[in-house]
Amino acid sequence: MRHKAVYADVLKHAFAFIRRVVLAYPGADRATYSVPCYIPGLPLYDRVVAAAWVASQLRAVGYVVQRRDACVDISWPDCDEAAPDSHDADAAAAAAAPTVAQHSGRRVLFM
Repeated sequence: MRHKAVYADVLKHAFAFIRRVVLAYPGADRATYSVPCYIPGLPLYDRVVAAAWVASQLRAVGYVVQRRDACVDISWPDCDEAAPDSHDADAAAAAAAPTVAQHSGRRVLFM
């Protein structure tokens, strides 16, 4: 995929979005991420393809994901469920390794 680095940056934005949701709404266990039309500083990209790539990467690290066009419905497991120990080597090729954070009784995977 020739735009993998761009999609990795979109994935970082998705993880930042998840972090904001968890911190703003402590009991939240799901959110809908809408891939932006463009991100300043990045080349233009296809939103639907980017959403598909982000969804596959989130799925690879343990999120439950449904995709609708350029929107990604994301839910994460309870603290009682095991968080993934590792992820596919391509899961965040250009991004930092995910970490698990504890917040209000829920374990959430962050970048």
